Amino acid sequence: LDLSGLAPDERAAQVERILKEEGAQPFSVEQGPLGCFTLLTFNTEEHLLSINLPALCADARTLKNLVLECSQAYAAPLAEALMEEPLQYVQFSEWQHELLTTEDAAAGREFWTTQKVQEQSILSLPFEVRLPGNAHAGLFTTEPEVVALTIGAGSVEQLATMAGRYNVSLSVFLLACWQALLWRLTGQPEVTVKALFDGRKFGELQEAFGLFARYLPVNSRFGENLKFAELLEKVGHTVDDIYSWQEHFIEEPGSVARGSGINAAWLPIGFEFEEWPA
Repeated sequence: LDLSGLAPDERAAQVERILKEEGAQPFSVEQGPLGCFTLLTFNTEEHLLSINLPALCADARTLKNLVLECSQAYAAPLAEALMEEPLQYVQFSEWQHELLTTEDAAAGREFWTTQKVQEQSILSLPFEVRLPGNAHAGLFTTEPEVVALTIGAGSVEQLATMAGRYNVSLSVFLLACWQALLWRLTGQPEVTVKALFDGRKFGELQEAFGLFARYLPVNSRFGENLKFAELLEKVGHTVDDIYSWQEHFIEEPGSVARGSGINAAWLPIGFEFEEWPA
């Protein structure tokens, strides 16, 4: 799309409109195409590439890898080298299938059995209105909106310092804060949220394209005498264990928990932490 003849203000408005329309474009998984690439031309030396992919085909790491590959393709004529072809998603699917028959599979199922989510631990916020008979958040008809809050650099530094003081990652620190807030709001002793894990525990998966990330249930138990330092330690251990066994998680549709299967989709509240390179 050639926007080179537009004034700066008009061009900015057109870019915002085009990107909004691209983001709202539905995808047909069965018929395709499964990607939409739009190049906006501002002048002979300045362009903007919009990459729009369905969630079934790309997680956040995929987008990072795609940007990296585009950058390396630009540099290739100078460096005379392109990055090696990454692991294909079909290879990952075959490996995932084989994984369920290994010796570790039983241990993995045993771990997730201990992480079962009880129906009563599904949170209900005090200001929620629930329709009669629709006990689960997945049955709501909603009009989602986004509220963005920018945290100042000083606060970010303070958060990182506090996380370092307790020897946990910033992600674990914020997850503990999030669960503590939910406990304060609901008063429920069991707080379970679905947290996003990258699904790329093994080095071969780091540069692959596809949907590897998945939401997994993280449960914490609260009490009046629980100290925040103790909560941090518990959440840190839980997250480490889940990360170790994440590929053994089995999503079981139609129920909150049954056997070793858990339907994380029933959990109405989530947590996602993503760091982007400058």
